[in-house]
Amino acid sequence: MDAPAAGLPQNRSPLSTILFFALILYLTTRPNEDPFAQNVLLDSIQAAKHVYGNYSAWLNGTQSNYTEQAPHPFLEPLAQTALPSLPPIDPQFSSYWSNMTGFWNGQAQLYNLSNSADLPPSWAPIAAGLVKDLNQTEVTRRVGIWNWTDISKTSFRLSEPENTTDPDVQPIHGHLDLETNIDFLKFEFNGLHFPSTGSIIALMNPNGSPVDIRGLPPLVLQQWQNASRYVVLEELRKQLDSLQKQLDFGKSDDDPQSPDNTETSCQFAFYGHLRPCPVPTAKLRELEDEMQHPTGISTISRPPIIFDGILISPDCAIAIEMKEIDGMRVDRFWRKVSTYAGLASLVYLGLLVLLVRQMETTRTPAGISPISRWSFIFQALMDSFAFTSHTMFGILTKNKASISMVAPGFLACILALMFEIAPEDEARANTRPERTSPSPAPEAGAAPSATPPLAPTQRFEFLRRVGAGLAHPDGRVWLLLFLLFILVLQATSSNTILMIALAVFHSMWVPQIVRNVSRGTRKALQKRYVAGTTVLRALLVLYYFVCPENILLLETNPWAYAIVLWLAVQVLFLFGQEYLGAHFFIPKGWISVPEVYDYHPNLMSDPEAPEQNLGDCAICLEPIVVRQESAPFGTEKTGDGHHNPMGTGASLLINAGMRRQYAFTPCSHIMHTACLEQWMRVKSICPSCRTPLPPL
Repeated sequence: MDAPAAGLPQNRSPLSTILFFALILYLTTRPNEDPFAQNVLLDSIQAAKHVYGNYSAWLNGTQSNYTEQAPHPFLEPLAQTALPSLPPIDPQFSSYWSNMTGFWNGQAQLYNLSNSADLPPSWAPIAAGLVKDLNQTEVTRRVGIWNWTDISKTSFRLSEPENTTDPDVQPIHGHLDLETNIDFLKFEFNGLHFPSTGSIIALMNPNGSPVDIRGLPPLVLQQWQNASRYVVLEELRKQLDSLQKQLDFGKSDDDPQSPDNTETSCQFAFYGHLRPCPVPTAKLRELEDEMQHPTGISTISRPPIIFDGILISPDCAIAIEMKEIDGMRVDRFWRKVSTYAGLASLVYLGLLVLLVRQMETTRTPAGISPISRWSFIFQALMDSFAFTSHTMFGILTKNKASISMVAPGFLACILALMFEIAPEDEARANTRPERTSPSPAPEAGAAPSATPPLAPTQRFEFLRRVGAGLAHPDGRVWLLLFLLFILVLQATSSNTILMIALAVFHSMWVPQIVRNVSRGTRKALQKRYVAGTTVLRALLVLYYFVCPENILLLETNPWAYAIVLWLAVQVLFLFGQEYLGAHFFIPKGWISVPEVYDYHPNLMSDPEAPEQNLGDCAICLEPIVVRQESAPFGTEKTGDGHHNPMGTGASLLINAGMRRQYAFTPCSHIMHTACLEQWMRVKSICPSCRTPLPPL
């Protein structure tokens, strides 16, 4: 058997590929057997047992090392001043939501308790007592490097599991984010909710730092302290059971000894209060039961869920006031997620069908050459971003309903990688001769080089291929687009950068307009593809940035209307190029445009005839009949009372529409425009005499 030629790529054995994927599967699914992680988990279990045993012994009055610490004497007075208590409600007319599980968003305002000039007058004397003994050097160290002064928003993700210890005291935990325009700071949130009064008391530590929930009972009112202690004891037991299950299953979700937030060490106490709903308590409980366990009964309309709160850090001299924090119950949120996933899947399926039908008409080089590759590149980038965001949302969120988000993500991936890349590759292949110049022919008599090219060594073969790919113009383009995609992923927390990126990506028809101008092409893409794709993509933009309760909890942004308007303008230009010519919007003399052949000259010799017969089509052999519309709006009458659609007062669009019914080639053959369009998708030559034809 002949040996394989040197320098030629060899087929890789399928065994190596199978082993590679088997290794990846093993590394991603095997239990965590890291000895260090196991030791850390064992230490955490021992610490949790010690905390639970000491606290339980202290509650029972037996020997214990635990002593309950009283809060700062000025902490509660400041909270009461900033957040006055509401009067008792009448259950016949008002009520509070009994469960706060859900997602919450609102505005936040920072106060420096050390600067009395920036505080409300009623706060100043109490804040002075709170900070008078603080060491400013220590305060600066705790505050850290994070930019506190730019805080503008806050968001909560809270969970309130059912508690059977005492129905009047419910544990609540989750996360709280303090947000600026470009960054956010995450905190662990652990507290107690009192459904009968609508009050919330919580402690917060930077994310990764465990919260000692034994400090919660001293913060609550005297009448609730004893019940709160037993609720805290039950929560300590649940934490111990959770750690034990992690050890049994051989995995560790968190490392409590290594906090991942080193920007600050400020600890906060949170005081909040739900606003009462103007509905009877019995009606609201019926609504909550129906939302949790749907039976189809008729209930009241959902009243808004709003609360006010304040964060106070005595050690950092910081207070953050929160007003009108609006919430969405988690059961309602997941129903919205499922609904959105279904509708988004229909949108991406519609985009897929439109693209497939467009590809059916551009299977040949003649049909592909008028199309701009950049229109598909922009759409592929948008759909790649959609695939990433949908899939991450569906996999990382711990809820069965979120798995439905994988469906639109999968369709976006198929749309980007298998369909939008295909016409882009074909367009690139057909436009490469336009972008490259032919190599000069060798001189006559010149002898070929006697030195053969050196074969690269196996060691540097990979680097050589990478270098060759980056040296290619297409390689540099894709590298630039990949870096742009990564930049957008990293900058999604900035609304300004996100809207700029959306505006750039939704300029997808601009490259096609420019290519129509450069080639003199009237109709490169189908109208249904352009219009349908534009409408579907505009719907997604409007949902994310106009709908106030979108599943991503994004704030409404009026610039979304500008993006939709920009899409509509691009579509109008594309349709105008089809009916009025590729250069209809460019004043003469502004730029040098290529000479474009007009396939639709005025061949109607008798404008008074009810119809014009221009002969037989050279393709379908049917008569070419140009019919006039009867008295169209905007036409003018001649002296004998006939309507003259070709007169000086006729509409320009009507004139162009009538002339587009036929096409007259440079070689003097006439045929239906539709017939010639279908013919030129296959061959760019005259069907009668085989003469090369210019773009239609």
